[in-house]
Amino acid sequence: FKATPHVEVYEYDALAYGYMGYNLKNELFSEAKVREAISHAIDKETIVDEVFLGFGRVANVPMAPISWAYNPNISTPVYDVELAKKLLAEAEFTDIDGNGIIDKNGKEFSFTLMTNKGNKQREKIAVIIQDRLKKVGIDVKVQYLEWPSFVDKVSAKNFDVIILGWSLGIDPDASSIWHSEKAGDFNFVSYHNPRVNEILDEGLTVPGCRKKDRRKLYWQFQEEVAKDQPYLFLYYAKAVVGVNAKFDSDTGIFGTPIGVLWNVDKWYIKG
Repeated sequence: FKATPHVEVYEYDALAYGYMGYNLKNELFSEAKVREAISHAIDKETIVDEVFLGFGRVANVPMAPISWAYNPNISTPVYDVELAKKLLAEAEFTDIDGNGIIDKNGKEFSFTLMTNKGNKQREKIAVIIQDRLKKVGIDVKVQYLEWPSFVDKVSAKNFDVIILGWSLGIDPDASSIWHSEKAGDFNFVSYHNPRVNEILDEGLTVPGCRKKDRRKLYWQFQEEVAKDQPYLFLYYAKAVVGVNAKFDSDTGIFGTPIGVLWNVDKWYIKG
């Protein structure tokens, strides 16, 4: 597209992230150490490079880096297969029968990874995750569902693990996703952390003039979620938008957190 004379291509960071979400009611994922092990077993750099062709970056928290409330001090779990195996062993998952799949209490570590059919990026991500988890002895069955069926299963919490994404608002309040008493249907992974609830409630009471105080709260929120890892945060999206070169604006045309059309009312066609 960049080589096309009549198209101007704009690249910019978006207020969005993609993730793999666990059904925390499933006993396979109820232990934080297991979720930590999985975070070390999946190569997120490969996902960004191969699926998104580098148009994005590895994610680690439920806040996009472009947000003023993003916490830059939280480290991203490193891709380390041996560390993942060690953590799984500490969680008492071992390959008892030698078939290549780890077991615990006579039950194999096997689950279905579900996402919406037709989303080629998520379909590719599912295959990468399936391959990486096989290396640590976890059996993953991939299932692609039509959107209505997928939504029905997610809403009913009838799933093991899903791949989805969130588009975020300008304001960093994340109560609609992470507050266990306020999120409602959006908390389909059944996440519950009383401290997160307290932080999010307090964040909504801080006046706008005390932005630094509010930022501190949202940094704490991200630290709590990063510790619990109810999601495996995969990538932060980068938007790539093509606009016909005949358009211009006195204030310029460029991407912002709310998109490239932020000043579309001031656009005009070149004479």
